[in-house]
Amino acid sequence: MLLGVLVLLFSHACALNILLTSTGRWDTTNLRSLYDRLKSHPSHNVLLVAPLTESKSCQGLVREGSNSDNISGCLLRDKDYMNRDQFDHNIWYIDDCPARTSLIALDYIIPTFYVDWSFDLIIVGPTEESNAGPLNHLFNPNFQLSKFLSFRQIPVISLHATGPATRFHSSRDQPDDSALLYSQKVIQLIDGLSDYVRDAPFGNHDFQTTKSRFVDQNNVKFDEKLNRHDQLDDQNLLPRVLPHNVILNVNFPMVGSSSQVNCVDPQFEQSSTRSEFQLMIPSASFDESSNEFEIEMAPINTPMNSKDDSGHPSELLASESCAISVTAISNTGQDVEIGLSDILDPRYRIRKDLESLDKLKKYMNDEENVQGNGPQHGDFYSGKLNALVKQLFK
Repeated sequence: MLLGVLVLLFSHACALNILLTSTGRWDTTNLRSLYDRLKSHPSHNVLLVAPLTESKSCQGLVREGSNSDNISGCLLRDKDYMNRDQFDHNIWYIDDCPARTSLIALDYIIPTFYVDWSFDLIIVGPTEESNAGPLNHLFNPNFQLSKFLSFRQIPVISLHATGPATRFHSSRDQPDDSALLYSQKVIQLIDGLSDYVRDAPFGNHDFQTTKSRFVDQNNVKFDEKLNRHDQLDDQNLLPRVLPHNVILNVNFPMVGSSSQVNCVDPQFEQSSTRSEFQLMIPSASFDESSNEFEIEMAPINTPMNSKDDSGHPSELLASESCAISVTAISNTGQDVEIGLSDILDPRYRIRKDLESLDKLKKYMNDEENVQGNGPQHGDFYSGKLNALVKQLFK
């Protein structure tokens, strides 16, 4: 018992290796600001691989059945196809569609150039398009890419902002800059996740990053570098960041100087896709005067409740009230419960540490009483408990 309490009490948040990608171009302000913030984090490592532009189509990427040899032969087709940033070699941009870009990152760039990195998390975005509400889930490219990647069994966070996409520049130091605020909040979310999974509620790292097709009849990869990376993944005993087949869908409200409701410091709120009210769906109408069809948004016939039976607000409602909506969604589209209320609570880890300290105090006092010496460490543990209580309720 004592060893278990000490492990819980003195273990630290997990240091993560993170792949950052997007359906937008590689040099948007939101994406690069998040990359810079992750890069400066004292614990995490980050690799950015994103498309050169956002106009490439992935049509024909995935074909069902076993005859898939002709899906694509585009890798390294010309010298400008894949490049590294000349000032930061952990930034790559590829002249292809988002899905192929991500696959090349997972199956070529990582096992070839990052043999010593076992990745724990993929972050997709943020892109400048809201994904709040089930209708948006159907059409949002960033969320669709997140679902696509989650079938690799790698934990995925899908990030969605609002506002126009802008090109990145390094002098963005205004305190109300939206990209800066978004990146700060993402770090809070990741730190909350890594704190929560210290106890491995979702199990341990159990996937291989690369899914190369170069295997022999015994399902053993020929390429030595690919084998080395597989072995590294097998040796990774860190906790899983998310359960299997689950995506965290995160929608940021308009913040900073762009906000119309003076939204400066939005807080995280667990949300639900099942509780959308006044859901609008596309509707086609024919205008005889112009001889054209018009697509308009019309409300559904039966309004849904603003809160479902879980009590969580809708993604739309949360975003409109200056909150960051966070929904756990399976890659088949259902909301799932994974303990988000604790993950999003900054005081969760303090409460867990208080519980561990209390167990340790009780254990030590019981041991000393059995030995007949009476409590000898009461002052020490009381001081620790008091410090944590002050931190919890300050």
